[in-house]
Amino acid sequence: MLTSPIVAPSKSLNSLLEAGSLEQLQEISQSYSQEEWQAILDYVRLEQAKQGSTPHYIEYVFEPLLEDGQGFLPPHIHQLIEFVEGCIRDRKNGVALLPRGSSKSTSVTTGWLSEFIAKNPHIRIGLISNTDTQAWAFSGAIRSVHESNERFYDIYGDCVSRKKWTDAEWFHKA
Repeated sequence: MLTSPIVAPSKSLNSLLEAGSLEQLQEISQSYSQEEWQAILDYVRLEQAKQGSTPHYIEYVFEPLLEDGQGFLPPHIHQLIEFVEGCIRDRKNGVALLPRGSSKSTSVTTGWLSEFIAKNPHIRIGLISNTDTQAWAFSGAIRSVHESNERFYDIYGDCVSRKKWTDAEWFHKA
């Protein structure tokens, strides 16, 4: 469970919640130690994730894995998430072509999909990749988030079904 030195939102924290750009965040961050700033970011991301913000969910749950070293999703991932959610909302097929190493797998296949499944426990997902080994690895990564990621538990609790939870097939606890 997340613990933070912040008991109640301060004026700076309220500014952070409303800040719309990295420049504004960097300006606010100057008045905190690195440890305090990380705790504030974690608190804000957790609160925003609980309100349904997928980018904040990914930044909170996967922060140690994000490639920029600061735990922020790059702009192209925000656009990719909007594209994927738009395709689902509009019930249209879509293909997103991004280069190798652009954080597609961590951010969208594992990050976005782990949250989508948590929000939609009865959904059926088929993972397709260049090899079946890779597809199984994606499935395992999502299952691992549901099984053992404490930050995921902060938001969605225990989603692991006792009925079926194998490599071949797994059900989300409804």
